[in-house]
Amino acid sequence: MHRARFILFLLVGLSVFSSLPLIKLLPRILSGDSLAAALSAEPIRSLWSVDGLEGRLAYHLIDCCEISVKPNVVVAGKQGFLFLGNDSDRVIDKTIGIFRQPRQTIDAWTQSVARLRDFAKSNGAEFAMIIAPNKHSIYPEFLPTRYVPAKTNVTDDFLTSAAETGLSVLDLRPILRTHKADGPLYYRTDTHWTHIGAAIAHENTMAHLERQTGWVLERPTYIQHAIKVGSGDLARLLKITSSFDAEHEADSNYDFGASSICQGQINTATDEQTSCEPTHFGDIWVNSSALIVTRVPDAPNPQSVLALCDSFCTATSSLLNASFQTVYRIPWANLSETELRDEIKRLSPDIVMLQVVERLLLSPQIGLAYRFKS
Repeated sequence: MHRARFILFLLVGLSVFSSLPLIKLLPRILSGDSLAAALSAEPIRSLWSVDGLEGRLAYHLIDCCEISVKPNVVVAGKQGFLFLGNDSDRVIDKTIGIFRQPRQTIDAWTQSVARLRDFAKSNGAEFAMIIAPNKHSIYPEFLPTRYVPAKTNVTDDFLTSAAETGLSVLDLRPILRTHKADGPLYYRTDTHWTHIGAAIAHENTMAHLERQTGWVLERPTYIQHAIKVGSGDLARLLKITSSFDAEHEADSNYDFGASSICQGQINTATDEQTSCEPTHFGDIWVNSSALIVTRVPDAPNPQSVLALCDSFCTATSSLLNASFQTVYRIPWANLSETELRDEIKRLSPDIVMLQVVERLLLSPQIGLAYRFKS
């Protein structure tokens, strides 16, 4: 009996596998291509891949029914909006208020960030903490109806603790909500804010620094041009990128004119520094243990910045470069306590900026705040 079932399973599997090329080529043949033309348009190796079929199924389920094939990874929302699912730091549970933490845990986390602030200030640096909101917090109206955002959540619990501790935090949620008419602030198929949203975040970060320091910070001169870009990281997670055209998302880019910039790296383990090579203004993705250094001699503000970043620093990176003559940046999750102390002492920045995406507040992955002790 078991042998017969195994043979039947094997035969069915072989028939499905052998029919994959025909299934992939059939749409082209039905559209008028010859078999030879259809074959030449598809790499031979891809004819037996199920990624395309999986992606097409995932796309059609989203398009017709707002159903995600991987709801814990990506949540299908309304009007083509995709959101991170609970596999990423329980972001849905945080949004709807299921994920909470005891007050003592939140206070301990807050105090560790306050110690980081105090250490920075004792070494002559101003300190600023900025929360980059989840897309869920800015566009809750596009979440599935079954997810009702809580009136307050763990982010608000942290902000309450921070206020009582005397830790100043820039919460960008209410600010960005008031700017939704300015254009798409987040991509529909990506986790992150657009360059439109990033520009608003940067302007309010500069204003926050002015309030904290009493400085008058000049803003860089630039022009935003409307552009169209392709789909983002959430589409890639569902393997549906090919279902969108190259102009699926509305965005903008920044034009700084003829400003010059150079970029280098510092190895945090050896302190070895590469030369600062001339480059063009553009997004800087920081995902290694090396410090990225940018220098812009004609930036309006002479202060140096140590930016402790996550992926939301990418879209704001060129604005930060154009604002300050020297910017050091590194992911906060890649720094140990000793490395952090050493870099603040060695670099002597005028500003230490900690920017954390909302879903990683109080998360063990944040690393930096949990490891930092006075």
